Amino acid sequence: ELERNYAAQRAFSELLTKSLEDLPLDTILQFFLERIVSVPWLMLQDRGLIALTDETAGELVVRARHNLDPAVQSRCTRIPRGRCLCGRAAATGEMVFTDRLDEGHEIRCASMEDHGHYCLPILSPSRGVFGVMTLYTRCGHDREPAEETFLLSVCGLLAGVLERYETQKQIQSLARFPGEHPAPVLRVAVDGTILYANACLLY
Repeated sequence: ELERNYAAQRAFSELLTKSLEDLPLDTILQFFLERIVSVPWLMLQDRGLIALTDETAGELVVRARHNLDPAVQSRCTRIPRGRCLCGRAAATGEMVFTDRLDEGHEIRCASMEDHGHYCLPILSPSRGVFGVMTLYTRCGHDREPAEETFLLSVCGLLAGVLERYETQKQIQSLARFPGEHPAPVLRVAVDGTILYANACLLY
């Protein structure tokens, strides 16, 4: 158990460090996915995906993938909310676990081998479900509370990363507003010096 706790703390520390780096979001997501499936005591298969919610389309869009079967990859690029295991986790905001291919696994292909899943919502208390992290287990894998606790804590960390990226996008959008506005926008100092004038006033 000490070994397991050490491995979990080490992995979480690496994920936290990477999450604070100034990197493209997809790079962060890919790192999270590959690091998680490499943790030995989790007994996961070396494959998985992270999909984020497209609120406009009502779908999950895969943004990171690792060692997926090409047929699965083509079928699971976009997953309707509520459909299959990933979509159900996104719709309910609750973890979905299965130890084999059951009736809930709606999206299938001929080459698919029997397997289990942890489908974990990336959930923010203030902003809802950002997406889903889907991990593979061997068929017959038992549900492990220690695994679930660790994986849900990783999803909580990932939700914090996504909140930060969303906030940055909003700030960037607001920063562009004066320059893109069709009406004159001025910023003037108390002494009358013009500190900023948008393009409308320059032509």
